[in-house]
Amino acid sequence: MAIVNEDPAMVKVLMDSGANLNERCFGNFMSTEDQKASRSDSLDHEWVNLCPDTNYEGYVYWGEYPLSFAACLGQEESYRLMLARGADPNNQDTNGNTVLHMLVIYEKI
Repeated sequence: MAIVNEDPAMVKVLMDSGANLNERCFGNFMSTEDQKASRSDSLDHEWVNLCPDTNYEGYVYWGEYPLSFAACLGQEESYRLMLARGADPNNQDTNGNTVLHMLVIYEKI
């Protein structure tokens, strides 16, 4: 929420308090719109099952990781803070996308 609210000071407070910068934020709400109907959770493993074909349109599909959120939302200060503290830009979300993929999808680079 600190990233979405454009509050790098709060991002720093959370990091200083031990927030896991590589924790995924995922669920139906965070999915692309066209994948929501095919999405199902499995108790056999920690990932979800969904149709791999997507147009990547969605209200809050920003890559599932705090670093991806910051990159997609143009929060450069928060991005740099998290990267300096060990956030991994190569973490892959449910669709296999990294920070770089998300920036290409949203035409940020």
